Amino acid sequence: MNILKDRKNILIVALLIAIVAMSVGYAALAQQLTINGTANISASWDVKIKEITPKVLTGASVKEGSPTFNNTSASFDVDLEYPGASATFDVTVENAGTINATLDSISGLDAANSDTPTYITYSVSGVTEGDALRSGDTTTATVTVTWDPSQESVPETSVSKTATINLNYVQAE
Repeated sequence: MNILKDRKNILIVALLIAIVAMSVGYAALAQQLTINGTANISASWDVKIKEITPKVLTGASVKEGSPTFNNTSASFDVDLEYPGASATFDVTVENAGTINATLDSISGLDAANSDTPTYITYSVSGVTEGDALRSGDTTTATVTVTWDPSQESVPETSVSKTATINLNYVQAE
């Protein structure tokens, strides 16, 4: 019977040791895990028109205070004297930010060209939708306003037409 009693005591001690070990293991695994971190973003978006320079004025004059611009929108007000007269402007766009940009669209041309007089039209060249403008780079768009040379009736005074053209840039992918 002593052997049975000794085995019982050994079994009880082994069970007590197992319970203590499981309690310590559970306490170790049940501790709250805390993770701290900090992330800094130093990117900046700064795509804008830097300057507009009149290039070629043929039978045209620019009204005082024109052209004007802010960010990526430019407004032009040009007097044209006769059919075939035109004015050309270089529009310099700068990406002074740290994010590369893409020209998403050019807007305002359709609205300007559908306004009267319809024989005076605006166009943009030098840039096309999808063109990339990398951080730190500049690009030049050329805006031209032209009086249709085939226009036969000519008013007694010069003709004027205003337009606001938007170069819509988005973040490059």
